[in-house]
Order: sequence, then C-alpha cells, then structure tokens
Amino acid sequence: MSKFLHKLDSELQLIYKNYLNLQKLGKKRMDWLHPCLLEGDKVPVIVISTANQVELEKYQFNVDKLEEKGTFSGTLQLGKIEEFVSLKQVLFIKFAGEPADIPISIKIDPRLKVIMNKPNKYATKKETGKSGGVESLGVLLKFRGSYEFLTVLGCQVISVVGNIAAVRIPIDKIVSVANHPNVIRIETNRSYSPDLDETVEHVNAHNLRNDSPPFSGTGKFTGKGVIVGIIDSGFQYSHGVFRDPADSSKSRVLFLYDQSLDQEPGDNIPIDMIGNPLPKGVIYTKEQLESAMAAEDPLTVVRHRPKGHGTRVAGIAVGNGAQAGNCHGSYHYVGVAPEADIILVRLITGSTGQLGTSDNLVEAITFLMRKAEEADKPLVINISQGDNLGAHDGSSLVEEMIDLFLLLGINESSKGFTIVKSAGNLGNKKRHAETNVPANNAGAPVELKINVVPPKNSDDQRDIEIDIWYDGASDLDIEIVPPGGNITGTNTASPGDNVSFTEDTKNSTITIDSQTLQTNGKKRIFIDIDANNPDHSLSGVWTMKLTNTTATATDIHAYIERDQLATFSTFFTKSGTISIPGTAELIITVGNHTTKGKSSGGLYTSSGRGPTSDNRIKPEISAPGTNVYSARHDPDAGSCCDCCYDFYIAKTGTSYSAPHVSGAAALLLEKNPELDNDEIRQALMDTAVTDSFTAAVPNNKFGAGKLDVQAAVDSVAVGITMNSSFFERERFQTFNLNPEPLFAKNSPISRLTETPKGKELYGLLLGNYREIRDLVNTNKRMATIWHRNKGPLLVHHLNRASLLPSVAVPTKIEGTPLIQYLTNIVSGLKNYVSPKTCEALNKAMEEVPHLIGNTFNQFVSRYEEMILESDKMNAHV
Repeated sequence: MSKFLHKLDSELQLIYKNYLNLQKLGKKRMDWLHPCLLEGDKVPVIVISTANQVELEKYQFNVDKLEEKGTFSGTLQLGKIEEFVSLKQVLFIKFAGEPADIPISIKIDPRLKVIMNKPNKYATKKETGKSGGVESLGVLLKFRGSYEFLTVLGCQVISVVGNIAAVRIPIDKIVSVANHPNVIRIETNRSYSPDLDETVEHVNAHNLRNDSPPFSGTGKFTGKGVIVGIIDSGFQYSHGVFRDPADSSKSRVLFLYDQSLDQEPGDNIPIDMIGNPLPKGVIYTKEQLESAMAAEDPLTVVRHRPKGHGTRVAGIAVGNGAQAGNCHGSYHYVGVAPEADIILVRLITGSTGQLGTSDNLVEAITFLMRKAEEADKPLVINISQGDNLGAHDGSSLVEEMIDLFLLLGINESSKGFTIVKSAGNLGNKKRHAETNVPANNAGAPVELKINVVPPKNSDDQRDIEIDIWYDGASDLDIEIVPPGGNITGTNTASPGDNVSFTEDTKNSTITIDSQTLQTNGKKRIFIDIDANNPDHSLSGVWTMKLTNTTATATDIHAYIERDQLATFSTFFTKSGTISIPGTAELIITVGNHTTKGKSSGGLYTSSGRGPTSDNRIKPEISAPGTNVYSARHDPDAGSCCDCCYDFYIAKTGTSYSAPHVSGAAALLLEKNPELDNDEIRQALMDTAVTDSFTAAVPNNKFGAGKLDVQAAVDSVAVGITMNSSFFERERFQTFNLNPEPLFAKNSPISRLTETPKGKELYGLLLGNYREIRDLVNTNKRMATIWHRNKGPLLVHHLNRASLLPSVAVPTKIEGTPLIQYLTNIVSGLKNYVSPKTCEALNKAMEEVPHLIGNTFNQFVSRYEEMILESDKMNAHV
C-alpha cells in the first residue's frame, strides 16, 4: 500500500490507517477513532483523475459532481480504496470532510516525551543543536495542508516530501507545535551508527570494464554519466582512487557536503526549504577540492577531515584503483563503477560513535536529489548506517519519507533513481528478542531480561533504550525489576501509563511509556534507563515482567538501541535484525556474505536478517562484506615506494556490502537511465546467484541470492540516453512532490485557478502537455533543444515557485536570462506542434515576464487585483 499512499492527502492517509486497524481490532480495542468512521465506511472525497466517471464508478466511487475536467467530488468506500488508488488514471485523492482533532498522546513519539520532561539535560545532548541562537531539536513531522504554519511557530523546515518534513523546533516551542491542529505525528531524531580486489571479481563486475583506463568501451559499463551519492562519515577525497586517471590534479568528486562543520565567512552554506541558511554545514565544489589537493596545507582550503569509514565505502562503489598500494600496482583495487561521478555527504558524527540523525539523513538525500536534478543525471544513493528503535515494519517517519522520495523521484519522476541500504550488523548482537505472551494472565509473567555491563571507554553510551511492540488487540502490563530491586517510585505500567522510578544504587531514572494503539495497529512500551552521568546504570540482569490482561495472546518484538551497554539474555534471536531504515518497503537492503576463509560463501554471522515485523522478506540481496579491501582514509606511509604503502585496508560489515550493490545500480542506470527503483531492484534480484549456502530463495538471510552484476546488466535493455523530463510525467504528477499545499484551500494554485486569467493559464498547461511531452520524447532535435536550454532546470524553478510561493523566481540561470532559455525552447516547439498548441504557447509566453523575478504569491496577486479593478469599474458604472 505504501506505493500508493502518496496519492492520498494526509487526512485520508490517517483515516485509511485508522480504518484498517478498525477492521482488524474492532471498536472495543480502538483508543481513538476518526469521527468520519463513526458514520460508516464511506468518506467524502475529491478525486483528480484522467479516467471518466463511468470508469471510476466501477470501484464504488459514487460521483456527486464533476467539479471541472478531471476533478470529481463524491463518496468512496474505504474497503475499495487500495484497488481504486492503484489505478494509474487516479492521480490524487483529497478528503472533503472536516479534519479530526488528534489526541496529543497519539501525536508524540515516546523519546520526544523523555526530552520534553528533561529539557535541561537534552539541551546539551546530541539530539539538539543551535538554530538562530536558540536551542532546538531535530524531528521528523507529519502534517496537514501547507507546512508554512511551522515557520510561523519559529521552526526551521529543512526538507519536505509529501506531507512529512524534517524540522528543527526550538525546545521552548515543542508543546505549542505538538498542539497545533495541522500536526499529525512527531518523531524525534533517530541517531545512526555505521553499519575490493577479489570481491569485484566475485560479484562478476570485472568483465564489464577494461582492465585499465579508459575503462569504458563498446559493450562496457562503468557508471559513466551516473551520480553515486555516498552518505557516510569522513572521506579522503584526495585519495588516488577518486582522481581522474588521465590527470591526477582533477577530482571525480563533484561536491563534498560536510554537515558537521561550523560555518565561516565566505563558505558555501546549505539552505532550508525557503532559502534560509542552515546553522551548520559547508558545501565544497569540485574546483575547491582540486585547489585543496594542490595546496601545501589542504585544510586552509577545505576544512573537511577524513576520519571514518566513508572513504572505504566510496572506494568499493566508485573507486578507480588508480592509486598503487599494498604491494600491487595501479588498477588492482578497482570499484564496481570506476567512472561514475561522485558526490559525498558527511553526516554529523557524535561523541559516542553516532553517525548522523534522521533529519541529517533526510537533508542529505534532498541535497543529493537536488544536485542530480541540476546535473540532469541518474542518481544512486548509498546509506551504510542505521538504528534499532522502532517497529521494524516500515512505519517510522524516516522510512515513510524514503519511500516517498523513491515514489515521487527527482523532478517528480521515479526514473533514474534508487537508494541502497546496508542490512546492519546486529545479527549476532542479541539486540532483538521475540516471544509470545499468553492470554488471560496464563501462568507466570513472561520475563524478558537484559544484561547491563559497565562502560569500557569514556565515550561509551550511558543511557539504555528498550522498545517493545505487540499486537494492538492485546494489553500488556509491565513490571521492571533492576538487580537487587532497590527502587523508589512506581515500576509498573499498563497501556496509557507514563511512569518513572529511581534505581537507588546508581541513582538512574527509569521511564516507562506504555503507549496505546499506534497508527500501524500495534501497541508500544518504550523504556528509557537514564544514567546519572558521568556514572552508568547498575550492572547485572534487569527483568521486565510482561502480563497479558486480554483474551488474545500476542507476539512481542523487543529491541535495544545499538551500541548501548545492554543485550538481551532471554528470547534473543538473529531474525528480525535489519536496521532501520532498511525495513522501508521500497529501499534495496543488502546482506553480507563471505568470500574468503573457512566460511567462504556463507552469510557472515553479524549480517542483519529479516523478516520485518510485518513479515516482509528482507534483505533483497546479499553481496561481499567480509575482509573487503578498499581505500583507506589514513594511508600508512614510510616505505620506499608508492606500491608498498598501505593505501588500502580490509574491513568487515554490511556497510561494505551495500556499496557493491550501489555500484551495480550505477551500471544499470548507465545502460538504461529510464529504469526506476522497482526495475533496478527486480533486475538485481532476478539475476542473483543461488548455491548450497543460499538454499531456497527468497529468504531472510540472502534475499534473492548473491549479487551478479554482469547478469543484472545483461538482463536490462539499452535505454534512451535522454534523461526523464517534466513532460514525461502523467498529468498532475508535477504537483505530487508536496501535493497538499498546491491543492489546499487558499493555496496559491487554488487562488490562481479561481481567477479567470489564472484558470485560463492553468488550462493551457493541462490541455497541451501531452503533445509537448510526446514531442520531447520522440523528436531528437527537440530533445536536444530542451536539454541545451536547461529544460529540467526551468521546470525545477516552476515547481519551486509553486511549492515555495514566497521565494522569487530567478531572472538568470548560470548567467543567462531565464527568458532567453524559455524563448529558445518555445521557438523550437513551434516548428512541430499543432496550431492549437502554438496559440497556447503564445498566450503562456505573454504571462511569463510577470513571473520571472517575482514570487508566485505576487504573480497570483496580480490576477486577483485585476478582478478587483474590474469590480471597481463595474461598481462605478
């Protein structure tokens, strides 16, 4: 269903998820019911569709009125909504009733409650930062309508896709934001941790290139023309494998965005959704990186420091092996896509090993998509980090955002874009427990136990977080007993309770937030053991006693956050250990199998395994991740010759499996830039290798099997080299990146279409798009004109103007007047289009000067003022 949720507005998404839980649990088990569901299973909606009324009514959509061409109002039966919304002709569905008042208990993530209760402590912790001089908290937030109300409340909106935003909220404004009627759910930041020679040959990628530059040639695929974006820690951007082999003074890295850097005057700094600077981070261009490479002290030009495993990850995916090293000559350690373009994003690294947070990740993805759109090239994103808290069913907001990114794509096309994620390294770490709690208090309570150990290092995490999920039809009571039982306060909780007590030996504070029904149909118990820093919580076995007070037995899934000082000592399992966001529905998740040693061919013991908690098979595929040689960030010098320096190092983890698949995806997109995420995933899975180690596939260890790059590339047809453009989308697809602000009442688009002139202009776009789209797709000369004159970038600015109506449309693009590019495109179109479309282009061009240099609000206001002037004249007459 997640593939179609982006076609529903936020209110209808909420209603439908509420409806599914109602069908599953019945009203007696529902803690909150959307008011429209009290009246039955039919809801009032507005449907935007290219189908006719007769076709739509086949799916129990009762049409009351044709509002205008392609827009119908009526009632829709919720039981048919999945079938109805999956129709290609159905473009968008909006709830036509009154929005519901959502209880704040349903809106707020339990980790956020902990922070709200202890603002002084968390004001200096990793979850918070400075925004305009005020302590702020990074969150992901699902909203109704336009996100502009967030800026009014003092928030900084970093990134938006669909109706979910990455936001920084001033700590003193959290309650007022949560209470706003347009807020549906808030999740606090998730802190992430980090999840070549023979391996490239093992995945059968070596025959797709020449042995040395030029790697490309007839029938060869090397990632040329594709951008691979690596989101990770530090990068040794000056390493030989990231330089142009024909000129080592030139870099293959287009941009390096370091989110961790403090800003200085003259820096190229990132911006949020409305053009305001972000409080941290610096963007370096290819030219700046090359200047740094030539400088005596590179840090005087580029302040980025390369610590971390980002260099190794990038080397596997896109390294060209030009650097000799480790007693091998050049081009021994060649990555999978040695001629791909590279963009590197360094996430903020925490003091206790964390690698970024969920809002950092979302902002990094947005940055990479923006740069790919500007370059008009396909994009592969590699993510080799994750976390372990959440339902592991794809329902976290960061996973919903990633699914939306993949569905809506770059410039509103899902073609030429995919995201690859490591499965994580928790397979053998005892951080997932699974068992069944019998109904009606049958027998003794189920005792879920964790073993807490003292820290070994000063930077070990002191706090411990446990997340328990179970079926919404049951109720579980919980009692927590620390070693020795020396406590003050209430250590028991039932659904709906939020209690705290103190473990008196070490003075730790334990919070139990036993939540009622969540939007995914499950209930949740979140436990926070807050150490009295700099001390740590009491070592030994802590017991959580679970009792089921209902007549329905339930399975539970319990998770301990990674890198914390605790593991499960009962009911732990290797299954269900994929790290989030690897349990998102659409992301390509990669396991780790070995290629060397006694266990060669088998799954590495730490590799994360499926299934997801909603029983989907994960990972999609496996790739080598054990003792993989790749570029190191700190070459071990001191030898007599370059080839004996240790410029490469062997490491293990799914962090090194994922970039093999990312490189493979780049090769697929070089061959056919029109492939979308589903097609890339299917090509990789359909051609995966099976053997005695994989056994029957698909399964939750190897997915579809082991990566075979050449077979995957051979399986896809050669595509059109012209990248997707605006005119290849279906009607209204332009508006799906953030549909609600565009179609909401009183939005700029709505106001535009309520004026006679604006309605005419809007109709010109809709009435002639297909002829223009087909022409750009089929006429090579017109396609050339389109791309030479920045067609995709013009569309980007049109979209941006409507999504950000207070931001002015630029007058120039790369120094050339925007109107000149547009005039060139229109002149070319007039040579081929029908007289009707030619007339429409002339009328549209008359209005363009009123938009360039102005905001969309100003553009719309001009039409509204024309109505007022007309009314005044009529009144005078």
